[in-house]
Amino acid sequence: TYTVENSGLRGQQGDVIFIDSNNNKWFGGGGQPVGVSVLTNTGDWLHYNTTNSGLVSDYISTIAEDTDGNIWLGSSDDGISVLSPSGNWTIYSTDNSALLDNSIREILVDPSGVIWITTWYGLNIVSNGYWETYDFPDDTFPGPIANFGDVDQYGNAWVSLISPYGYHVGAGYFHRNGDYLVTNHLTWLDNKNFRAVYDISSLIMRDDYVISITGASGLD
Repeated sequence: TYTVENSGLRGQQGDVIFIDSNNNKWFGGGGQPVGVSVLTNTGDWLHYNTTNSGLVSDYISTIAEDTDGNIWLGSSDDGISVLSPSGNWTIYSTDNSALLDNSIREILVDPSGVIWITTWYGLNIVSNGYWETYDFPDDTFPGPIANFGDVDQYGNAWVSLISPYGYHVGAGYFHRNGDYLVTNHLTWLDNKNFRAVYDISSLIMRDDYVISITGASGLD
Protein backbone atom coordinates (compact mmCIF):
# COMPACT_ATOMS: atom_id res chain seq x y z
CA THR A 1 0.00 0.00 0.00
CA TYR A 2 1.30 3.41 -0.99
CA THR A 3 0.28 6.48 0.99
CA VAL A 4 1.46 10.08 1.19
CA GLU A 5 3.33 9.16 4.37
CA ASN A 6 5.25 6.11 3.08
CA SER A 7 5.86 6.96 -0.57
CA GLY A 8 6.42 9.69 -3.12
CA LEU A 9 2.73 10.26 -3.72
CA ARG A 10 1.51 13.84 -3.46
CA GLY A 11 -2.06 13.98 -2.22
CA GLN A 12 -4.71 11.42 -3.14
CA GLN A 13 -3.22 10.28 -6.44
CA GLY A 14 -5.25 7.10 -6.85
CA ASP A 15 -7.86 8.00 -9.44
CA VAL A 16 -5.47 7.73 -12.40
CA ILE A 17 -2.91 4.92 -12.42
CA PHE A 18 -0.94 3.89 -15.49
CA ILE A 19 1.91 1.39 -15.98
CA ASP A 20 4.07 2.13 -19.02
CA SER A 21 6.03 -0.25 -21.25
CA ASN A 22 9.10 0.08 -19.01
CA ASN A 23 7.10 -0.87 -15.90
CA ASN A 24 7.15 2.66 -14.51
CA LYS A 25 3.99 3.39 -12.52
CA TRP A 26 2.32 6.78 -13.01
CA PHE A 27 -0.11 8.28 -10.49
CA GLY A 28 -2.39 11.26 -11.06
CA GLY A 29 -5.90 12.44 -10.40
CA GLY A 30 -7.50 12.87 -7.03
CA GLY A 31 -8.99 16.22 -8.00
CA GLN A 32 -6.01 17.98 -6.46
CA PRO A 33 -3.41 20.24 -8.13
CA VAL A 34 -0.49 17.93 -7.35
CA GLY A 35 0.79 16.98 -10.80
CA VAL A 36 1.91 13.41 -11.46
CA SER A 37 4.08 11.05 -9.39
CA VAL A 38 6.10 8.21 -10.92
CA LEU A 39 7.42 5.07 -9.23
CA THR A 40 10.22 4.01 -11.56
CA ASN A 41 11.19 0.44 -12.33
CA THR A 42 14.24 0.93 -10.09
CA GLY A 43 12.10 1.85 -7.10
CA ASP A 44 12.78 5.59 -7.18
CA TRP A 45 10.05 8.23 -7.02
CA LEU A 46 9.82 11.15 -9.45
CA HIS A 47 7.37 14.03 -9.38
CA TYR A 48 6.34 16.36 -12.19
CA ASN A 49 4.35 19.55 -11.74
CA THR A 50 3.98 22.91 -13.46
CA THR A 51 6.82 24.36 -11.39
CA ASN A 52 9.58 21.80 -11.99
CA SER A 53 8.72 20.56 -15.50
CA GLY A 54 6.90 21.30 -18.75
CA LEU A 55 3.65 19.90 -17.42
CA VAL A 56 0.88 22.26 -18.51
CA SER A 57 -1.47 21.55 -15.59
CA ASP A 58 -1.28 20.00 -12.13
CA TYR A 59 -4.75 18.49 -12.56
CA ILE A 60 -4.09 15.16 -14.31
CA SER A 61 -7.19 13.31 -15.52
CA THR A 62 -5.77 10.55 -17.76
CA ILE A 63 -2.42 9.00 -18.74
CA ALA A 64 -1.46 6.93 -21.80
CA GLU A 65 1.64 5.86 -23.76
CA ASP A 66 1.94 5.90 -27.53
CA THR A 67 3.87 3.43 -29.67
CA ASP A 68 6.97 5.69 -29.65
CA GLY A 69 7.17 5.64 -25.85
CA ASN A 70 5.78 9.15 -25.38
CA ILE A 71 3.67 9.61 -22.24
CA TRP A 72 0.44 11.55 -22.82
CA LEU A 73 -0.86 13.35 -19.72
CA GLY A 74 -4.36 14.76 -20.12
CA SER A 75 -5.53 17.48 -17.77
CA SER A 76 -8.98 18.51 -16.62
CA ASP A 77 -8.43 22.16 -17.51
CA ASP A 78 -5.45 22.95 -19.77
CA GLY A 79 -5.08 20.36 -22.50
CA ILE A 80 -2.41 17.68 -22.90
CA SER A 81 1.27 17.43 -21.94
CA VAL A 82 3.42 14.88 -23.78
CA LEU A 83 6.73 13.71 -22.28
CA SER A 84 9.14 12.09 -24.74
CA PRO A 85 11.59 9.30 -23.78
CA SER A 86 14.39 11.89 -24.06
CA GLY A 87 12.69 14.19 -21.55
CA ASN A 88 11.26 16.81 -23.90
CA TRP A 89 7.79 18.24 -23.31
CA THR A 90 5.15 19.10 -25.93
CA ILE A 91 1.88 20.85 -25.12
CA TYR A 92 -1.39 20.48 -27.07
CA SER A 93 -4.31 22.79 -26.40
CA THR A 94 -7.15 24.45 -28.28
CA ASP A 95 -4.75 27.30 -29.03
CA ASN A 96 -2.10 25.34 -30.92
CA SER A 97 -3.84 22.19 -32.19
CA ALA A 98 -7.17 20.78 -33.36
CA LEU A 99 -8.01 19.70 -29.81
CA LEU A 100 -11.74 20.29 -29.31
CA ASP A 101 -11.57 21.21 -25.64
CA ASN A 102 -8.90 21.60 -22.96
CA SER A 103 -10.84 19.45 -20.52
CA ILE A 104 -9.57 15.93 -21.31
CA ARG A 105 -11.70 13.00 -20.17
CA GLU A 106 -9.65 10.08 -21.47
CA ILE A 107 -6.76 9.18 -23.79
CA LEU A 108 -6.45 5.72 -25.32
CA VAL A 109 -3.85 4.34 -27.74
CA ASP A 110 -5.14 1.44 -29.83
CA PRO A 111 -3.00 -1.48 -31.08
CA SER A 112 -2.38 0.26 -34.42
CA GLY A 113 -0.92 3.31 -32.66
CA VAL A 114 -3.88 5.63 -33.22
CA ILE A 115 -4.46 7.98 -30.28
CA TRP A 116 -8.09 8.53 -29.22
CA ILE A 117 -8.90 11.58 -27.07
CA THR A 118 -12.29 12.35 -25.55
CA THR A 119 -13.34 15.79 -24.38
CA TRP A 120 -16.61 17.36 -23.30
CA TYR A 121 -17.05 18.67 -26.86
CA GLY A 122 -16.29 15.58 -28.90
CA LEU A 123 -13.56 13.23 -30.02
CA ASN A 124 -10.08 13.82 -31.41
CA ILE A 125 -8.04 11.15 -33.16
CA VAL A 126 -4.29 11.53 -33.75
CA SER A 127 -2.80 9.24 -36.40
CA ASN A 128 0.76 9.59 -37.71
CA GLY A 129 0.85 13.17 -36.42
CA TYR A 130 -2.40 14.20 -38.13
CA TRP A 131 -5.38 15.33 -36.06
CA GLU A 132 -8.97 14.38 -36.85
CA THR A 133 -11.94 16.06 -35.18
CA TYR A 134 -15.38 14.57 -34.54
CA ASP A 135 -17.91 16.95 -33.00
CA PHE A 136 -20.98 14.77 -32.70
CA PRO A 137 -24.37 16.39 -33.38
CA ASP A 138 -27.06 16.05 -30.73
CA ASP A 139 -28.99 13.54 -32.83
CA THR A 140 -25.96 11.23 -33.14
CA PHE A 141 -24.92 10.68 -29.55
CA PRO A 142 -27.19 11.70 -26.65
CA GLY A 143 -24.25 13.14 -24.73
CA PRO A 144 -20.46 13.52 -24.66
CA ILE A 145 -18.24 10.46 -24.42
CA ALA A 146 -17.61 9.73 -20.75
CA ASN A 147 -15.09 6.90 -21.02
CA PHE A 148 -13.55 4.57 -23.55
CA GLY A 149 -14.11 0.90 -23.09
CA ASP A 150 -11.77 -0.30 -25.80
CA VAL A 151 -11.04 -0.19 -29.51
CA ASP A 152 -11.86 -3.56 -31.06
CA GLN A 153 -10.05 -5.35 -33.88
CA TYR A 154 -12.33 -3.71 -36.45
CA GLY A 155 -11.45 -0.17 -35.37
CA ASN A 156 -14.68 0.49 -33.47
CA ALA A 157 -14.29 2.58 -30.31
CA TRP A 158 -16.74 1.33 -27.66
CA VAL A 159 -17.68 4.12 -25.30
CA SER A 160 -19.99 5.05 -22.47
CA LEU A 161 -21.92 8.27 -22.86
CA ILE A 162 -22.75 10.98 -20.36
CA SER A 163 -25.30 13.79 -20.47
CA PRO A 164 -24.39 17.47 -19.96
CA TYR A 165 -26.01 17.09 -16.53
CA GLY A 166 -23.52 14.47 -15.42
CA TYR A 167 -25.50 11.21 -15.58
CA HIS A 168 -24.79 8.32 -17.92
CA VAL A 169 -27.17 7.87 -20.83
CA GLY A 170 -26.01 4.67 -22.48
CA ALA A 171 -23.29 3.28 -24.69
CA GLY A 172 -22.29 3.37 -28.29
CA TYR A 173 -19.57 2.68 -30.74
CA PHE A 174 -17.85 4.94 -33.19
CA HIS A 175 -15.96 4.04 -36.34
CA ARG A 176 -13.85 6.47 -38.32
CA ASN A 177 -15.78 5.69 -41.50
CA GLY A 178 -18.74 7.53 -40.00
CA ASP A 179 -20.79 4.64 -38.62
CA TYR A 180 -22.37 5.20 -35.21
CA LEU A 181 -24.52 2.98 -33.03
CA VAL A 182 -26.03 3.99 -29.71
CA THR A 183 -27.88 2.04 -27.07
CA ASN A 184 -29.45 2.98 -23.76
CA HIS A 185 -30.98 1.21 -20.78
CA LEU A 186 -32.04 -2.39 -21.58
CA THR A 187 -31.86 -1.88 -25.36
CA TRP A 188 -30.17 -4.27 -27.75
CA LEU A 189 -27.53 -2.56 -29.84
CA ASP A 190 -27.75 -5.12 -32.65
CA ASN A 191 -27.91 -8.90 -32.93
CA LYS A 192 -24.36 -9.46 -31.68
CA ASN A 193 -24.88 -10.25 -27.98
CA PHE A 194 -24.61 -6.69 -26.72
CA ARG A 195 -26.88 -5.12 -24.12
CA ALA A 196 -26.10 -2.06 -21.97
CA VAL A 197 -27.02 -1.03 -18.48
CA TYR A 198 -27.96 2.59 -17.96
CA ASP A 199 -25.11 3.82 -15.75
CA ILE A 200 -22.01 2.40 -17.41
CA SER A 201 -18.70 2.43 -15.58
CA SER A 202 -16.60 0.12 -17.76
CA LEU A 203 -16.66 -1.76 -21.07
CA ILE A 204 -14.25 -4.65 -21.65
CA MET A 205 -13.72 -6.52 -24.92
CA ARG A 206 -14.09 -10.31 -24.57
CA ASP A 207 -14.09 -11.63 -28.14
CA ASP A 208 -15.23 -10.60 -31.62
CA TYR A 209 -18.71 -9.47 -30.66
CA VAL A 210 -19.07 -9.72 -26.89
CA ILE A 211 -18.40 -6.90 -24.44
CA SER A 212 -18.75 -7.08 -20.67
CA ILE A 213 -20.32 -3.96 -19.22
CA THR A 214 -20.54 -2.96 -15.59
CA GLY A 215 -22.73 -0.27 -14.13
CA ALA A 216 -25.23 0.62 -11.47
CA SER A 217 -27.64 -2.04 -12.69
CA GLY A 218 -25.13 -4.91 -12.65
CA LEU A 219 -23.05 -6.77 -15.23
CA ASP A 220 -23.95 -7.68 -18.83
